[in-house]
Amino acid sequence: MGAPIPVFNRNQGNIAAARAELVRACQDALRIENAIKARLAAVSRDYDSSLAAVSKYGNDILPNAADGLRLAETAYKAGETSFVQVLVARRTYFDTNLQFIASQAQLAQARARVDGYVLSGALEAMVDNSGDDSLRGLTFSQQ
Repeated sequence: MGAPIPVFNRNQGNIAAARAELVRACQDALRIENAIKARLAAVSRDYDSSLAAVSKYGNDILPNAADGLRLAETAYKAGETSFVQVLVARRTYFDTNLQFIASQAQLAQARARVDGYVLSGALEAMVDNSGDDSLRGLTFSQQ
């Protein structure tokens, strides 16, 4: 009758496999972080440009168009210009309003895309091609 005595077995195989799993988990966390950053970068660029357009329209362009319309109407009432110039000023004002609304819609869409990329789809599972866990599966009783 005989039995193997594990005098020199310090469980080195399982320790190495556990270390490999730890490194893999750390690299997977970095992969997820980089994937989120890459996906968010493009959407963030769209969001920033839409935000700049909305603020530019709201602070500069739209008030200037309203002032131009008011001046054109005042000049028409004073008899200095024709009604055609008032119509041109009105058209410019309304076109500017439409562009402002369109830029607000683009900002809302960009905000929704940012929220969607942050909240979903970034934590896809990594494909495991390492094979079986034959080293980890061996225990002292199975030798």
